[in-house]
Amino acid sequence: MPNNGTASVNAAVYVAPMAAGLAISKDGLTLVVANYYNDSITVFSGGLGHWLAQGTELDLRPGKAIPAPGMPAAMPGTPGGEYPFGVVVAGTGTNWTAYVSSLRDREIDVVQVESICTDGTVPPSCTVTNPATVAPVLTARIPVRGQPNKMTLNQAQTLLYVAEDESDTVDVINLGTKTVVESIPVIAPPSVLQSFSLTQYTGANTNSVTLAEPLENYLYVTNGNLNNIAVVALGGTNSGDHVVGLIPTGWYPNSVSLSNASGSTWAYVVNAKSPTGPNLNWCYAYGPSNYPTCTSANEYNPQLTKAGLLSFPIASVTTQAQLQTLTTQVAQNNRFSNTSTTGSVMAAVHEGVQHVIYILKENRTYDQILGDLGRGNGDPTLALFGQAITPNQHNLAQNFVTLDNFRASSEVSNDGWPWSTSARAPDVVEHQYPIFYSQRGVSLDTEGLNRSVNVALPTVAQRQASD
Repeated sequence: MPNNGTASVNAAVYVAPMAAGLAISKDGLTLVVANYYNDSITVFSGGLGHWLAQGTELDLRPGKAIPAPGMPAAMPGTPGGEYPFGVVVAGTGTNWTAYVSSLRDREIDVVQVESICTDGTVPPSCTVTNPATVAPVLTARIPVRGQPNKMTLNQAQTLLYVAEDESDTVDVINLGTKTVVESIPVIAPPSVLQSFSLTQYTGANTNSVTLAEPLENYLYVTNGNLNNIAVVALGGTNSGDHVVGLIPTGWYPNSVSLSNASGSTWAYVVNAKSPTGPNLNWCYAYGPSNYPTCTSANEYNPQLTKAGLLSFPIASVTTQAQLQTLTTQVAQNNRFSNTSTTGSVMAAVHEGVQHVIYILKENRTYDQILGDLGRGNGDPTLALFGQAITPNQHNLAQNFVTLDNFRASSEVSNDGWPWSTSARAPDVVEHQYPIFYSQRGVSLDTEGLNRSVNVALPTVAQRQASD
């Protein structure tokens, strides 16, 4: 998304802007696109069939943003506006306000988008039918609790509901005061949290939210890691806004929306993942010399993963009895009540174990390395890195314990490392790795780089040489 022909802010180190969220104004004439890797938004005008080819870009960072009167001037080196992801647009007539979620800096950036007529003047001194340009100006930054993801507005456009990872909450922002007025926990109903002692745990990967219309009495929130939708009752007089039930979904939901067709409200949920099954056509690119190697196309695990669309009528799941049944199902699916490891067992482990040595290596299947071990559930014909190549791992398996039937929680290395060290991969990783592995953009920021840039090198020339 260029700005009047100029290069993107990261072009010198070969990083593309990477469009993420987008939103369109109610009149259909203004489109706002979040440039995830450019730390900017691009605003297009014209409407369907008449979009101007050149948009107007606004850098959201404090050192680069065009601030509104009264806002601080350029502040180079100050965090803000980075990794914009979700966008919503509010307003009427020709003046619009874009609300943009900054994942990295945990803030909502408020941008005023003003239409400019073809004669160069600004409404109301002219009539806008098909504006030639727009003038986006940053007017505020609203800090939030977690990593802000997708968002939704109420009908009056006075409240903004923000789904946030890392805090497992929906933050409610008063757009008049531009402050967070409430943070709603969305892991589970209070009764479930208490029954299964879940209060201490986090990691639901809360990533999208929508508001029931026209009554606006419920929020529907996707929890990616828990494979569910949290139903939040709003306006409660006794215990306030809180989760009243959970609805099971497919694997890793990351978007929920509602529609009212023929008087019946339906929910539509995007599930990002699916079991891939055997990868019969896969061929390893870096195998040993005695094994045929190749670089296969569209046979790597992320390419085999399919998204899915789940739809159901809201009325079928939101009675008190139905929600209780579905919540119980979610609790069972996520093993909330798992008691297989009892206190006595753990006490014995603590008494007998003096040290734990955790050896973490690059992910491979059991058969690829230990298929020739001679014991366990292995297939020697699949032992790509057998005894001759991995003698140390074979010795460990022979002398200590053979773990032959574990299932990996991750798809690839990039989300596997956080699963191995923190028992979860955050939502930003779940978004990034499929794009990276398909070579369509982004970098593996969780591995210590900033957009594939070695920021320890001080000059652009050095960074280009390193890249």
